[in-house]
Amino acid sequence: AEATTNVMATLTVIAAPTPSQWIDATSGTPIDFPALDDGTKQGIPLGFEFQFYGQRFNTVNVCTNGFLGFITTGLDYHCDTPFPRGTYTDYNGDPMVDMIAPLWTDWSLDPDSHEHRGTGTVYYLHGGSKPDRYLVIEFHNIPHFYGGIDPDALSTFEAVLYESGKIQFNYDHIGYTGDNIVGLNYGDGVHGTTTLWNTPPGSNTSI
Repeated sequence: AEATTNVMATLTVIAAPTPSQWIDATSGTPIDFPALDDGTKQGIPLGFEFQFYGQRFNTVNVCTNGFLGFITTGLDYHCDTPFPRGTYTDYNGDPMVDMIAPLWTDWSLDPDSHEHRGTGTVYYLHGGSKPDRYLVIEFHNIPHFYGGIDPDALSTFEAVLYESGKIQFNYDHIGYTGDNIVGLNYGDGVHGTTTLWNTPPGSNTSI
């Protein structure tokens, strides 16, 4: 979702998919999640100061379920209600507040869950130079919790956070076409944008 989030009141999202502006992040750093199914890795360095709904951050938290957050440390997979959403807690009691969701659903990297037998990696990659630096979080060849590991069933997508405050979602291949949310959420129940809900983004597109 190409978005300017520096000023809450002027949040804009371009919902129409465009030709893919894919950035390959597989040469970057694999994220070592504390759990491969419903796991959140906290404190990924942005490499610059990023402003989201008027708040400034230097690190971001990444969840295996296809979303990022700055205050959010939860790992919820219930994407049954579109944004905007208020603050709540996941089944572990961890907070779900702000969210950047390139494709939120019940993904799993756990090799023992539903016979996945191990597939999928999430990478982060820094690029650019000041004042045009960016961070890529790439979800690479990941299966849905209830999906298979046939190549056509796997999904590869990414979120790119730019130093300017712009956010872009890129989709290389989307194999899962079930429940999902694509969008941004502030966490106050008022401010947020759902770009897609239960409608998969197209492969080789950007939003």
